[in-house]
Amino acid sequence: MDRDPRVDDYIAAMAPPVRALLEHLREAVHRALPEGCETIKWKVPHYTVDGCNIAGLAGFKAHCSLGIHGDPATSRYVKIAAFDKMPPDAELTAMLHDARD
Repeated sequence: MDRDPRVDDYIAAMAPPVRALLEHLREAVHRALPEGCETIKWKVPHYTVDGCNIAGLAGFKAHCSLGIHGDPATSRYVKIAAFDKMPPDAELTAMLHDARD
């Protein structure tokens, strides 16, 4: 997956704790969806596969979020304020693959 420089800018503008969380999530998405496309939609980083929205990231003052698109059974919203609250990479990958398929 190619990196969109606008996503670099978005993440760089965040406070250091949130920036680190977003960088981790971004890397996890890149590993899970190498065939995907990284872009900005609705002013936040989004990831698509074959033109379909799979996930979006958002940074806030003290936390970040990962929104997984999909049908009601596969959509998720994960709010993360610290690394110890981060879902394991295997779980993130499974959620992204469920939304993709």
